[in-house]
Amino acid sequence: MSQTFVRGACPRLAAPMETGDGLLARIAPSGPMTIDAFAGLCAAAEIHGNGLMEVTARGSVQVRGLSPVSAPLFAA
Repeated sequence: MSQTFVRGACPRLAAPMETGDGLLARIAPSGPMTIDAFAGLCAAAEIHGNGLMEVTARGSVQVRGLSPVSAPLFAA
């Protein structure tokens, strides 16, 4: 069986995408990230999401498990 899947918009920080474990937001760093900045991102992912972060094939960082309430707090 062959199905065609149409992907929606990229799940950005301002417009996260619904997934099976909550909302997913993708961040595309503009350059190298300092250790302190990365540690802050990890802490925010744990506080506002489920703590899972992934690096995509194109070098973006995905934060998983956000909620409609926590996503704006994470973005701030």
